[in-house]
Amino acid sequence: MTLPTLPAKTRLLTTCLIVSILVSIHQYTHSATVPAFSIQQDDETKKKKKKETEKKRPEEKEEEKGKLGSFEEEATEEDKTMPTYSHTSTESSGGWAFAGNLFYAAFKVGGVASWARVRGYSGNEEYNRYWGPRQTGEPVIPFAKLNASYQNVESDVEAFDGALEGGYGPVGIRYRRTHYREENPDTELDLSQIHFLYRMSYTRSIELDIGLGAVTVDGVDRNSGFSLALPFRFYLGRFFGLSFRPSWGTINDQSVSDYDLGLSIGMRYVGVKGGYRWVKAGSSTLNGPFFGLQLYY
Repeated sequence: MTLPTLPAKTRLLTTCLIVSILVSIHQYTHSATVPAFSIQQDDETKKKKKKETEKKRPEEKEEEKGKLGSFEEEATEEDKTMPTYSHTSTESSGGWAFAGNLFYAAFKVGGVASWARVRGYSGNEEYNRYWGPRQTGEPVIPFAKLNASYQNVESDVEAFDGALEGGYGPVGIRYRRTHYREENPDTELDLSQIHFLYRMSYTRSIELDIGLGAVTVDGVDRNSGFSLALPFRFYLGRFFGLSFRPSWGTINDQSVSDYDLGLSIGMRYVGVKGGYRWVKAGSSTLNGPFFGLQLYY
């Protein structure tokens, strides 16, 4: 069987048509494959970047606001899904305000009472019995006071202590020096304290002071630091009393504490006092009983 022979013009047209179809198929295949791969790659890239962004988001947020800012936001941000109870914070702030007002009142009343007692004011007999003008020679808020005592410290150490106080009403100054001496080895040490006092005298029987000043340890070397004292006196009757004198100091970031607890008995202008004193610096202590004489004007 012999195939018919197509004219030359027809064969040319057929060849061109086949070539065109093949080219179209190739272009379609290329255009359909490459964009699909690109889209898939872009999706994977976006997902990867999203994950990296999510990982970096807390760090970027922290760098932007800082740790304290983030903490404050987390701690103070209001939770809208839960009811708030503002009265809790109000009660707390009210409690602090009450305590602050109470302290301020005690601080102010004590100082005003000390000033009024030395200035003198009149009142009925019952009023003057507790709040009346201070009389010369009373031990509370003295114009001048001198203490001298001997202390038998632990081991073979003994101490001689002297203190001088002067003031007028609510203001005063007190200087105290204790000389320690040890037999074996033969050494000496001085402990000095000076405080500016705010003296609060609520009645004839009660005095509370706030003292700010310095403490000095003078031995092989001399070193000083800040000191706070809160001496307290309470008298049962006119001249029989209990006193407690705590103080705290820091020298070169080391603490020095001094607690003095004593009982006193006397008359106007003079009295005797005995008690126990604890002095501590680190693990070292200079503790022991003391006995002495006090004069006040």
